[in-house]
Amino acid sequence: MLLESKKKLVNVPSTRLKFLESATTQDLVENKARFQVITAIQSHHYLSRDERIKATLVCFKLLTLGGVYVTFENIRPFTKEGTEIGKKYWKLFQLAQGRNDETVEKHLRRFDSEYFPITVEEHLTLLRKTGFSTVEMLWFSYLQAGFYCIK
Repeated sequence: MLLESKKKLVNVPSTRLKFLESATTQDLVENKARFQVITAIQSHHYLSRDERIKATLVCFKLLTLGGVYVTFENIRPFTKEGTEIGKKYWKLFQLAQGRNDETVEKHLRRFDSEYFPITVEEHLTLLRKTGFSTVEMLWFSYLQAGFYCIK
């Protein structure tokens, strides 16, 4: 994704944008790095609940006061029926994008086996407990949601 970002932002002046070298989160914490914006896009749903809490806390710690955290994740509907409806619409969307039925079904089987979504309420609670002063949902669609938070 870093390479894709560099391609898309090639014309942005270096005074406005800086790409960091690859580093582990632990390296950033140990070096006391701080950032005004941190994004976690479609990444934390691969973690266990405990790992997700730790990862979110690290993002919080790496932000400057007033810094913004943006995350988009797969989410778990509140009911089994809601999950099935969400999967149905996700399947229709994927098929409309030209993917074949076998590929889409394989992708849908990953839910709760390769990635582990939590509900919107659980996301909001996690973000508030982490310490963010502002926690808002900015987008929602069936099996995905986006949130922004301010430290």
